[in-house]
Amino acid sequence: APPGRGPLATGVLALGDIVFDPVSGRATRDFRPLSLHPQERLLLELLLRRAGSVVHRADIAHWCLDYAAPIPENGSHAPHAPHAVDVLVSRLRRTLERAAGFGATGTNSGTRLCTVRGVGYRLEAG
Repeated sequence: APPGRGPLATGVLALGDIVFDPVSGRATRDFRPLSLHPQERLLLELLLRRAGSVVHRADIAHWCLDYAAPIPENGSHAPHAPHAVDVLVSRLRRTLERAAGFGATGTNSGTRLCTVRGVGYRLEAG
């Protein structure tokens, strides 16, 4: 294999041109590092762990928003604004598209983050 294209380390998640190491939090797309917010890293990890399957919006909210937020003193979980998941997914999608070179043509055959209307999101290899 060409340099840097050998087997992945144990525990590293990959789909298509995206590689993510949950231990270090480092993510790359086509061997270029991705600069991700902590919640975006959580979302990418969840989507990679369930690659090809639909991840429901409620699962994203719990894994990425509730998990990352401090628990209030009364132990309750404050409900998130309905659009919080959409905003998080939009930020991750924008980062992934920039790294993939999406631009004027809008075409790319790499891994993409797809919306499953009314249900959730799915990460697919192109």
